[in-house]
Amino acid sequence: MPPIERDLRTRLLEAARFYPALFLGGCRQAGKTTLLRATFPDHRFVTLDIPSVAEQAETRPEDLIAGDEPLLLDEIQYAPALPRALKVAIDRGDAAPGRFVLTGSQVFEAMSGISESLAGRCAVLHLDTLGVHELAAANLLNEQDPLALIVRGGYPRLWAEPDLPRELFFASYLATYLERDVRNLLRVASLRDFERFVRALAIRTGQLLSYSELSREVGVAVNTIKEWTSVLVTSGVVTLLEPYHRSLGKRLVKSPKVYWNDAGFAAWLCGIHGREQLLASPLCGALWETLVHGELRRHLALTAPGTPLWFWNVQGGAEVDFLIAGHTHLHRALERKRARGRYYFNSGTWIRLIQLTRSTLEDPDKFATVWKAFSQPTIQALDNIPGLVLRTTTVVGIHDGSHDNGGRAYGQLYIAQDDGTLADVANSRFPRP
Repeated sequence: MPPIERDLRTRLLEAARFYPALFLGGCRQAGKTTLLRATFPDHRFVTLDIPSVAEQAETRPEDLIAGDEPLLLDEIQYAPALPRALKVAIDRGDAAPGRFVLTGSQVFEAMSGISESLAGRCAVLHLDTLGVHELAAANLLNEQDPLALIVRGGYPRLWAEPDLPRELFFASYLATYLERDVRNLLRVASLRDFERFVRALAIRTGQLLSYSELSREVGVAVNTIKEWTSVLVTSGVVTLLEPYHRSLGKRLVKSPKVYWNDAGFAAWLCGIHGREQLLASPLCGALWETLVHGELRRHLALTAPGTPLWFWNVQGGAEVDFLIAGHTHLHRALERKRARGRYYFNSGTWIRLIQLTRSTLEDPDKFATVWKAFSQPTIQALDNIPGLVLRTTTVVGIHDGSHDNGGRAYGQLYIAQDDGTLADVANSRFPRP
C-alpha cells in the first residue's frame, strides 16, 4: 500500500525554507525515515546504520558533506562528530535552506549533538505515531470509531500490514527498545527491572506521576526511576504534562501527569488485547484520555507550535484535565468525562464537577461543556460536529450503553476549535430519558 500521508509534512516543508538543517525526532518506528524520504525525494539518502558509513561520518565528516548536494542523514546518533561538521559547513555558508535533513532513532543521543552544535541553525520537529485524522484520510479508520486506534495502536507498520499480529509487533518492539536503546543509553543492570518499570508506568497513564510509588513497586531507587522516565520522555515514548502554575488563589498539585504517546502501546502493556476487554477494563477511561491527549498534542503541534498544554488540579478539590494556555493567559479549559449513564446530565457527579470547575476558574466563560454520545457500535453525531478530528472542531464523550443513575461517571469530554472559540452545545440536544 502507498505510504500514509502524514500531517506533519507541511511543517517539514515550511521549516526547510528557513533553516539550513532540520531534525525530525520521534519514537522508533513512528515513520520518520519514510516521511522524510517521501517529503525530500531529491535529497541523497545516507544511513549511518551501516558501520562503514558511520565510521566515515565520525572520522571524516567533511568528506561526507562536501559540496552542495542536499542530504538526508539517517541514524545520526552513530556519528557524534557529525553535528560539529555540519555547524562548520553552515557557518561557512555552504548550506542552502533545507540542505541537511537529519533523523535518528536514539533521540536522546542525537538531540545531544544537535543542542550543542546546531542551536539556532537547525529546526527541530517531532513525529508522533499515526493519529485519527491521518488514518481516516487514508481510509484505514472510521473517524467515528476512534477506539480502534487504542485497540490496534498507531505505529504505521500495524496499519500497513493488517495481518501483522499486534501482540507480535509490540513484543518485538519492546525487546528492540530494551536492547538497542535502554541497554546502550542507561547501562541498565537488569532489563527485567526496566521492563517491570515500563509496565507499571503504562498502568499509570493519565494519572499523577509519583516517583516514590513507582520506586517501591519496581524495587529500584527513586533517582533511577527519574532517570528511566527521562529517557522515555526524550525518546518520544511518554509525555509528562505539567500542572498549570499561574496563581489561582489555591495550592496546586505539583506532580506531573504521565501520558503514553501511543495509546495502543500502553494498552498492550496493560494486557488489553481487544475491544471488549478495553470497554470492560477499569483502565478504559485512562486509555481514552491518553488517546485524546495525543490528538490534542498533534493538533497544537500543527496549528499552534509552541503552545503549551497543561492540566489543573487543586489538592482535594477542583480539576481540569487539559488547559491550553500561554504564559500569561488561559485560552481554553478542557474537561473529559466518560459516563456510564445513557445521558451525561444523569450524572450528578459530572454536573457538580462542571459547576465546581466553573466557579474556581479565573474566566469561567472559557470552560466548555459540550456533549456527544457514542453508542455501540457507531457514534450518533450531532449537527455540524464531526467525529474525533482535533484538527477541526471536535467534541468527544463516550458511553457503554448502560444506564446508571448512581452518579458514577468516568472518562472523557474534549473540545478544540480552529477559530480560538469554545463551542457550547446545549444539553437539550439530547432528549431526556
